[in-house]
Amino acid sequence: MIITGRGQGSVDRIPVVRPAIARLLAQWTGRGVVAGVQEHTAGSFVVTLAPFAASVRRASLPTPQDATPPRLVPRPLAALPPDVVDALRALALHELTLLGAPVHDAFLASEMERRFARLSAGLPAGVDPLEALRAAIREALDSE
Repeated sequence: MIITGRGQGSVDRIPVVRPAIARLLAQWTGRGVVAGVQEHTAGSFVVTLAPFAASVRRASLPTPQDATPPRLVPRPLAALPPDVVDALRALALHELTLLGAPVHDAFLASEMERRFARLSAGLPAGVDPLEALRAAIREALDSE
């Protein structure tokens, strides 16, 4: 069960969460993740998940190599070599695609920066930081 509330606390009592969840559930139904949705009350849904095997369609998802994302370089990453920026872009695109999130420039740039911050924070000391970053990105892509 997903409880969204009725929107009674929203501005002008116009619900925001409920319609957003309804759109998300419709997307997930189309992707085979959700098998059924029923309105339980005016503030909740009963959701039936699809069997795991039906919901996993990695083969149908675009891979970072097949997709053609915009070639933006977020300002904080501009000093990195192009191959590292491309690898971060591929990782960010892969993760956004798996989440079913829209791949807009802003989302992609934000995810690239977020992944860079997380990966670079865990780099071992005493090694070439760019090589360690490249290896960390490869490992993250391979483990996904």
